[in-house]
Amino acid sequence: MDLYRHTTELGNHLEGALGYGHWVCTIMLQNVDKRDTYMYTYAIEQMGAVPSASDALARYTDRVKTNAVAYNMYGLLLERQKLYRTAAQQFKQAVLLIEQQDDKTYLTEVMCNYARLLYKSGDYQQACSVYEKIAGVCTLVDLCHMGLALYKIGHLELESFQVYTKAAEMAQTDGDKSAVLTALAMVLYKFGDLGNAKTNLFQSSQLSEPCIPGLKALCALGLIQSDLTLAEAALHELSSLGDNPSHLYDVALLAIGVDMIKGNLIDVKRKLQHLLHKDPCQPKLWRLLSGILLKFFPKLGKSAAQAARNSLLVESPGKQTDFILLTISELSAGCHGNGQNSTDAFLTAQRAVRYNPENVDNWAALASAVHSRAILTSCWEKRLALFKHEYTILCYIKKEDVPLPLKFWCAKQQIVCTVHANMHNELMECLDELMTDFGGEVEVKQLFNVFSNVLQDNTGGVAKTLDEHSSMYFWQILVEMYIKAGLMTEVETTLKQCHYKVANSANQVFLLKMAHLAFQQILVIVLIQIIVVVSPLEISSKYMQEE
Repeated sequence: MDLYRHTTELGNHLEGALGYGHWVCTIMLQNVDKRDTYMYTYAIEQMGAVPSASDALARYTDRVKTNAVAYNMYGLLLERQKLYRTAAQQFKQAVLLIEQQDDKTYLTEVMCNYARLLYKSGDYQQACSVYEKIAGVCTLVDLCHMGLALYKIGHLELESFQVYTKAAEMAQTDGDKSAVLTALAMVLYKFGDLGNAKTNLFQSSQLSEPCIPGLKALCALGLIQSDLTLAEAALHELSSLGDNPSHLYDVALLAIGVDMIKGNLIDVKRKLQHLLHKDPCQPKLWRLLSGILLKFFPKLGKSAAQAARNSLLVESPGKQTDFILLTISELSAGCHGNGQNSTDAFLTAQRAVRYNPENVDNWAALASAVHSRAILTSCWEKRLALFKHEYTILCYIKKEDVPLPLKFWCAKQQIVCTVHANMHNELMECLDELMTDFGGEVEVKQLFNVFSNVLQDNTGGVAKTLDEHSSMYFWQILVEMYIKAGLMTEVETTLKQCHYKVANSANQVFLLKMAHLAFQQILVIVLIQIIVVVSPLEISSKYMQEE
């Protein structure tokens, strides 16, 4: 090794470059038994033998363009470095050179390498074409790659299924057969044959070396079909993995799915906390815990925010860019107006956009944070500026290629924003645009009717539009209009009606807002009465003292 290394570093020696590449390929790829030895660790890993030999063969092939063996070794070394497209080009050149020669002994092996690299580089169609030329002499690994390439281009029911069936017949060990049966189940599930997919996964799980992804798929299929017996049996088999970090998140997610079907939400939270207590350096589990708390335990918003914050703390350097969950958690916890860098949703949302401006979800979270900051701001000028800023962000999101639910949310949020900011012209434009894009929705028609009457200050029209199925936000608007008109009796009646409809914590928030508005108006009326009654008494007593 040292001799080959010196010949490539001291000068451009063709024989040394070819010998060095051959030596590295022999030690690294062919002699599997030596990979756990000190020589392999030192000579291959610590000395960087793979990139050095790759550079040597690059210089060799620049000068000698007729050696197919050199191109083949160069492609293998590039594949080891995950440079798949460049490696595919080297294998293609090796195939062309061998086809021009009389001796085609190694043509099949090189074409297998070429097809494998086409698959790894994402050119599935071309990979299938090459595999079809050598289908009769493919190994088990080549057949699996061919079946997956056919799966990727959509040739499922015939070609991919037949290839995997042939691979299952060629499998010698239980581990290989279990993996191929899992792939067969994947194909069967893709074209809707759930019964045979379950059968193949079950057969895969019964072998002496069951495929771990197959057990996960079996558990997931049991969850999809609400077959708790099957899901729990697969989960019991997966429990033998222990606390393997590479499978911990998937197994935890499946266990949570089983508990959620049973309705044991408390057990879901406890299991996640137990896993994190044993291994706190799992960012995916922290994010999962934060999402579970947000979804099913809305009163634990601060705990969800802390879990999201912990996921960023234990994340690898350079990957700390997922701030969307932290922003939502802090909004849920009410941390959107304290001005502190560590626990302020407004600042967190800005940080998320700065780290990943191409993610529209970050922009949507920023719009929500700006809206919350505007609602809490007492200064009218600052509030107006924030609402206009939110309106601009929402317009930007709608221009992007976003999913329809997000576009629908932006359209509704724009209407709310323009109402708060008294932007009447923009409100009419938003209402017309909403009716054009989503006019078929019942919620949209009611939204249009409510805000059309709001623009006309028609309290009776708003009241006629609402019914028992209407959103609590519309009832809040009606209460505000009643308070503005001084109709406190109607306010009391509306609050009583809303009180009987409250069923969850989100509606309770709206009900508290309406009650707070009514309470503020009552305070104003009481203060006015006190001023009117007390002031003359104070004036008369002062006059008598002077006399």
